Amino acid sequence: MEAVEFTIDNVNVKFPFKPYPCQFVYMEKVIQCLQQSTNAILESPTGTGKTLCLLCATLAWREEQLRYRNGMAVGEGNVWDTRTPAGCGEGAPKIIYASRTHSQLSQVIRELKNTSYRPRVSIIGSREQMCIHPEVQRKETNTEKVHLCRAKVKANSCVYYNNVDAKRLQNSEPIMDIEDLVVAGNRHRMCPYYLARELKQDADIIFMPYNYLLDAKTRKMHGVDVRGAVVILDEAHNIEKVCEEATSFDLTSLDIAYCIADVDYLLQMKKEELVEGDGESTSDDDFKALLNLKEFFLTLEKTLDSIPFQLDSTEDTRPGDFILTFFARSGLTLDTWPAFVDQCGLAISLLTSEVKSMHRSGVNMQKMLDLVKVVFNHSEGISLEECTLQYKVHLKLEKAQKKARSDVWTVPSASSDKKDTRVLGYWCFSPGLAMKELLVQGVRSLILTSGTLSPLTSFSSELQIEFPVSYEGPHVIQKDQVFVGVVCKGCDNFPLNSSFSKRSSEEYQNSLGNTIVNFARIVPHGMLVFFPSYSLMYSFMDTWKANGIAQRIESQKPIFLEPKKKADLSPTMDAFYEKIADPKYSGAVFFAVCRGKVSEGLDFADMNGRAVIITGLPFPPRMDPRVDLKMKYLDDGQHKQRSLSGRDWYQQQAYRAVNQAVGRVIRHRMDYGAIILCDERFASRSSLDELSLWLRPHAKVYDKFGQLQRDLTQFFRNTELKFGNVTPQAKASEPATEGPSTGLGGAACRHDRRILSQAVKKASVIEDHLQPSTPCLVPQASLAKIKMASGVKPCADGLFSALNECEAESCKPSVCGALKPSNVFGVDHSAVAPEPKSAAKRIVIKEKQSDKPNSAEDYIAELKATLSVESFEKFREALRNYKENKDINLLITNFKEIFKQPSMFYLLQGMHRFVSEQHRETYGAFYREFTGRTLGKTLVMSTVKKLSSQ
Repeated sequence: MEAVEFTIDNVNVKFPFKPYPCQFVYMEKVIQCLQQSTNAILESPTGTGKTLCLLCATLAWREEQLRYRNGMAVGEGNVWDTRTPAGCGEGAPKIIYASRTHSQLSQVIRELKNTSYRPRVSIIGSREQMCIHPEVQRKETNTEKVHLCRAKVKANSCVYYNNVDAKRLQNSEPIMDIEDLVVAGNRHRMCPYYLARELKQDADIIFMPYNYLLDAKTRKMHGVDVRGAVVILDEAHNIEKVCEEATSFDLTSLDIAYCIADVDYLLQMKKEELVEGDGESTSDDDFKALLNLKEFFLTLEKTLDSIPFQLDSTEDTRPGDFILTFFARSGLTLDTWPAFVDQCGLAISLLTSEVKSMHRSGVNMQKMLDLVKVVFNHSEGISLEECTLQYKVHLKLEKAQKKARSDVWTVPSASSDKKDTRVLGYWCFSPGLAMKELLVQGVRSLILTSGTLSPLTSFSSELQIEFPVSYEGPHVIQKDQVFVGVVCKGCDNFPLNSSFSKRSSEEYQNSLGNTIVNFARIVPHGMLVFFPSYSLMYSFMDTWKANGIAQRIESQKPIFLEPKKKADLSPTMDAFYEKIADPKYSGAVFFAVCRGKVSEGLDFADMNGRAVIITGLPFPPRMDPRVDLKMKYLDDGQHKQRSLSGRDWYQQQAYRAVNQAVGRVIRHRMDYGAIILCDERFASRSSLDELSLWLRPHAKVYDKFGQLQRDLTQFFRNTELKFGNVTPQAKASEPATEGPSTGLGGAACRHDRRILSQAVKKASVIEDHLQPSTPCLVPQASLAKIKMASGVKPCADGLFSALNECEAESCKPSVCGALKPSNVFGVDHSAVAPEPKSAAKRIVIKEKQSDKPNSAEDYIAELKATLSVESFEKFREALRNYKENKDINLLITNFKEIFKQPSMFYLLQGMHRFVSEQHRETYGAFYREFTGRTLGKTLVMSTVKKLSSQ
């Protein structure tokens, strides 16, 4: 698609399509911030193309800066800033783009590839993610990997490091994420980690997780220079917490004991070297350094054990400057800590390079080194006394068994046999400290942005930064695509209030449970229910299982609970998506927790999430010492200049968690869904004002459940009539077969499996925010022709020829508005017995030997009928790259993304005969490993739905 060009404040912006008004205003705010060299805080709901707007506006501004600094003509009236920021030379400022995780950054880079901008790119990651050296990969911990890698690089014995040549790779592949770098590194036997570092030197835009940026230690380790740079913090709704955690730590008596054990082991090793006489001249110096280190740890252990608690309490709090006294008693001061860093570094190096035992990895020593740096290592202009004012030292005793370790390979010291373990927490309560550490490095502009930043009022006072440019954007959806209701009373007319004093009552729990039963009957497909905490969710489930409410919910939709363990989340989500996709069910319900794993990184687009229900206000745990101390810190007299009180902060934490949770649904411009707030406290005007700006106009308070039930039922009836059962991400270009509804009060409408397989995408890679040139609502009985990019050359196998021919002639919509099923891979489309109109139409999958190979045209037709437009384009691009480069590994990497759903595996199988003969064995091995199936048999799908017009 040809880019649309327009001008904002004398900056020429190239955008992939004509922007919506809210997208245009968002880009205006970005450019205003950059032109004025100031800071901005920008909220734009998910699905509005925020990332695309941010990239295009920032890169357009940088491009104009570069043109001006190179002496190119600038139109009359331009007001470019003529200053050259320190560190930028004669070039334009670098852009540092940070987000929460590498997976989110990969999505941003994919968005960048959809623009017409081609900057030089680098992405910063860890050795754990990027190192391809087999020996380093086998190490258990990141600390071991770091030091072994450094040793090999120093000894010039790493062939991958020696082959690094960024310029050769940059010319052929200018935009690469971590996965691309690893693939390229394996292909060229070139170290991806050091390749990324080399690319960083000349990069126009650098991507990294924001803990790499906000943690001064990590920033220095990766050589990130922010002088004169534009810093973007995307997904910044948690930035305050990240800043505080980056400058805080907990030190336990066990940590010290294990450090003593590590030093003892090294001393014994060095003693043996000296006795045998084969030690190097440095062994004696190392021995003395290790003795000093052991003396320090022994003194530190005694100091921690000698701190008294008041009135036989198990917890105590001291001022922040107590940490200086604590370390000074062990001989560690502002003058002596550099020597400690050297000694600790020596011990880590010996532990990771010479010790073979997996239990002595240097992890505890590295933790000790990092926490000492938190206390003493601050930028110029920030005094140690100023820093400690932002901290509290919290001491507590906890039972040793609660902190039992799995690596009990030795008895570190006598102190570790005590029944209780002492924990010293050095907790920062000012996120502004980490932000100040960043800004004093010379940042030109800082942009905070997210889909759910509301309420915005706390950011300036908490981060101690002025944001002259701010924006709370509307959504691109229409008002009839969202339903927002506040439920004050349950279906039995009992008040819904999850406050601490009321949520334990049997009447409340039964009322809430029965209300959810009713919503499960009304809401089609996926439904999310968020609880304030894990303990509350499990408590309610136990009650509902005992009184039969859980079984009544299960009779409508199967229930899934968010697991506490991160490793259990992926299989739970897979099972949830499978139930959504299964036409035997009317969807599924997912019970999750505000501020949990589901509320943060996952989306539930389209049928995966048609409604999100908030069961209460998720206030932080009031009795948690960290929460209590944070509120006292904000109310303290030394911080009265702050506009945010402890109570204000406490309230805003709850509403920000709510906004984050409700953002899981309505993920693109053609999506729709309901947001139901089941707590009477949401009914107040002040509470509604805390919701994201785009939600406030739609919110309606219901005193009677019956009225809400009628309105909600009508909402879904209207949206299904208007939007139909459209395929996510490809609304205007997929065949849409309208299945008869059994009524919103019962089971949800059943769907064509092809549509369903698209509807269960686990995460949107590129949001469907493209503004249509024609009305975006496509009637159910019609199908827009899929428009594909031209210029692809045919290949020997005929697959490219089939692509081009299909674009011109094939895959035309039939009269009834659905593609006629093709006979691909032995798919049996013979007639089936008529079914009642209200019955579910489902796919029957069976195994059958392939009768004969199908044509390339049939294969392409099946691809177009099954994949979304976006995925089909990715397939074309992957095929083109494979034809040009004959790189089977790159093709496999691309296919893992395109065909990740099990319902797509038969397409992977069909592709086997189109790869080159020399690569078929590799492809077959990939297919078996990826799908768990063999290529010897072919999956056969029965008729999805009998065409009603024939």
